[in-house]
Amino acid sequence: MKQEQLKEEAISLDLFAAEALDWIRGQEKDLEAEIFLAKGVERTAELKENKPFLVHQAQECGVGLRLFRQGRRAFSYAEELSLPAFQHLFEKVRCYLPHAAYDPYHHLPKSPPGSVRANAPLPMDPQLLRRPISELWDQLQTQAQAALSQDRRVKKVLRLALSESLGESYIANSQGLKAQELGSFVSAGISLVAEVNSEIQTGSAYSLKRFSEDLSLPDLRTQAVERAVSLLNGKKIPSRRRAVLFDPWAASEFLSELSAMLCADQILKGKSLLANRLKTRVASPHVHLTDDPGLPRGYASSLYDGEGLPTQKRHLIQNGILQDYLHDTYTATRMGQERPGSASRNSFRSLPHPAPSNFVLEPGPKKRQELIRDTSEGILLQEVMGMHTADPISGEFSVAASGLHIQNGELRQALQGAMLSGNFLELLKNVDAVAEDLTFYGGWGSPTFRVQDLMVA
Repeated sequence: MKQEQLKEEAISLDLFAAEALDWIRGQEKDLEAEIFLAKGVERTAELKENKPFLVHQAQECGVGLRLFRQGRRAFSYAEELSLPAFQHLFEKVRCYLPHAAYDPYHHLPKSPPGSVRANAPLPMDPQLLRRPISELWDQLQTQAQAALSQDRRVKKVLRLALSESLGESYIANSQGLKAQELGSFVSAGISLVAEVNSEIQTGSAYSLKRFSEDLSLPDLRTQAVERAVSLLNGKKIPSRRRAVLFDPWAASEFLSELSAMLCADQILKGKSLLANRLKTRVASPHVHLTDDPGLPRGYASSLYDGEGLPTQKRHLIQNGILQDYLHDTYTATRMGQERPGSASRNSFRSLPHPAPSNFVLEPGPKKRQELIRDTSEGILLQEVMGMHTADPISGEFSVAASGLHIQNGELRQALQGAMLSGNFLELLKNVDAVAEDLTFYGGWGSPTFRVQDLMVA
């Protein structure tokens, strides 16, 4: 499917939604209904150990349907966009309604009186899906060979992949809300092996962008090589509390877990240590966390959320004070908030739920090198493994850590077999410096920042 086809077919989605909603009104006038239409196309080229491994090309389309009646909600989906398939879907969902649990906070969002952002669509990458697949192979093989040549200690490129996709969505509901959006996405990932004196270390890097011109395979390859070789010749360091500088790559892992703790559905379920802490200090004054779906060229930027409401920037933590949670319509209604607009859908197959978009730790005034130079003893944390095991309720974590030892303001040898442990609130409250080198990995953006002391074993 070419971009022109995608745009042409997108025009018909509003007609399909209007026809489907009219048909529903003819069946039952007091039923609230929401239709979520989505379609997309993607392709992936992948090398494994410098040999073509996979060419994946796929198209999909479908509709998700939510029905509401007097505090009951039911949902299902169909992987076909035709009126007969939709009518069958409707009957199935309507049969579910009497058996759904009653909840007085279940309702659809209404069309807002005015948009927070202009209705002009986000720009699309004109280059995606236009190049022949052979050109993608050549590009990947060139970078694989360059990785082996960049440093003699790099012995093997395990995997190198490049993906492109175009997608569209259209949301309409019986409250009069309508929203349409198109998007282009490109991503790449690499993992490789470095070896010296029988010691083996791996290095990886990935990048997710909206435009191919913003994705640099040479930069990605260089990052992976540097991460792998910097970990060679590692040594154990004594177990104790010390300063920890978070590289943006490692910081993105922590931000991912932290963003979930700021989602209002997790607050309501009692699965977040940030519950009941609004307007209280949860971090040092250096910490400013925002969620910005309007970020220019941001990977997770969008005009509308997963329920069709206009998106807006949210200041979640300002000067260390917790100001807001991320809400969809349900959580905002239940918690008495007036600002939904942070609903997300994984696809037409899923229900909307609160989720971050471009989740950002705002940069500070200092250079990264200043933070290193001002650290008498500590570590530069480059990668963590096992962050998903953190306890969101207590905030406790204990993860394997890779990085470099810092002594007298200079980077020294690599760490070997290190573990980093602590608590999210402890970590946030002990941030004592933030650098200016804001770096994004998909929807997670962070500069280098320093926590004045954490346990490193």
